[in-house]
Amino acid sequence: MTRTWAKKWLSLVGLLAVALSACGGNKTLQVGVDKGFAPFSYVEQGEVRGFEIDLWKEIARREGFAYEFKPLSQGEILSSLKNGKLDVGLGGLTINKERRQLVEFTTPYYYTGLVMLVPENDQNTVNAYDLNGKVIATEIGTTAYRYASKVKGVKEIKAFPDIKLAYSQLMAGEVDAVIFDRANVKQFAQTTGKHKVRMIDNRLTIEQYGIAVNKDIGFSGRIDTTLREMGRDGTFAKIYRKWFGENPPSVPGVKK
Repeated sequence: MTRTWAKKWLSLVGLLAVALSACGGNKTLQVGVDKGFAPFSYVEQGEVRGFEIDLWKEIARREGFAYEFKPLSQGEILSSLKNGKLDVGLGGLTINKERRQLVEFTTPYYYTGLVMLVPENDQNTVNAYDLNGKVIATEIGTTAYRYASKVKGVKEIKAFPDIKLAYSQLMAGEVDAVIFDRANVKQFAQTTGKHKVRMIDNRLTIEQYGIAVNKDIGFSGRIDTTLREMGRDGTFAKIYRKWFGENPPSVPGVKK
């Protein structure tokens, strides 16, 4: 082999190595997961569990991704994706225009919205107009916090790093209402908060969840394609039924 061809060969090998690395071949992905967003992602007895966790495990299995879960708050997940400390984010991450400027999102796989949670004996609160003069709690760095900040007439907004703290404040009578994602509010109202709080099932917003991917990673398309394949072959529906006890109203990659 001539010296010229040897240089070309080494150059080609180097480019191939970079390409494989960019596709995740030699990289352990840092996956941020919300540590307290049941039933989507949460930590229970030291184990990361949830609907989105099972979705990710199957995506990673099919794509051959090595990964490491990093339990964080939702605000920490988004900021860590932005500054490159995370590669992927899970945990009820709402897709919106502002976040799309910071990260890439897969196709939506869950449709939801914000709702209010109030003490069970509060039968007067029906919609956001009834929050006038009241103290509201939510989780900082979320779309719920952003929404609550725009509600006119609210006396005070208490923002916590973990939504569980907001629920605790409501149970203790320190706040008048909690605003947060419907699925998580429903989960709390049917378990820990049963007979103590009630969810007002009047959605304040309409939102979609997606897997967030660091823009510098370069394989959000692979994740999206696999998610759609899981929708078409029935795997998505199987995982959905495991966590929600019913068939999904919509499936990624499948038209209604």
